[in-house]
Amino acid sequence: SHRSSSTTAITDEQEERLNRIEAFLGSSSTSASTSSVVASHYDGKSSLLERLTQVEETLKSVDGTVLDNAAARAKVIRADLEAAAKARNKISSSTNPEDTKTISTLHNTLLDFDGFLASNTLSIIVQRLQACATLHGKAAEFQNGLAGLEQTVGDVEGVMRSVEENLG
Repeated sequence: SHRSSSTTAITDEQEERLNRIEAFLGSSSTSASTSSVVASHYDGKSSLLERLTQVEETLKSVDGTVLDNAAARAKVIRADLEAAAKARNKISSSTNPEDTKTISTLHNTLLDFDGFLASNTLSIIVQRLQACATLHGKAAEFQNGLAGLEQTVGDVEGVMRSVEENLG
């Protein structure tokens, strides 16, 4: 009796393991009760079979010309990178170590600027500088108007002194 219960426990464990594998693979032969238990174990993730089907559909939708264009572009980029590496090696071998260090520093700075130029930061800075330029222009106009007003006030004061002297 003890032997049959341990055999049953092993068989149940093996069956559960098989059910988990079948659920992972997406086998349609799992029973409704075991597939729901195992499916809850995978938290609703697609089965391997479903995921493979999705990948196959995606691959079918990829156009051959798109792949050919991508391959051609990759070849061009690779050729450019190889040419740049050769040029860098040529420069490195024909210059002194200080020049090589300077070139390397400039190259790294250029790469840093490339990321900066590609970001949205540059356009924001340009917009703010344009706003500052507009404000600066308005401040200059205000200063000119204020200077004109001060001149007018000075002229009025002179006229008033003149009038007071004549009346007085």
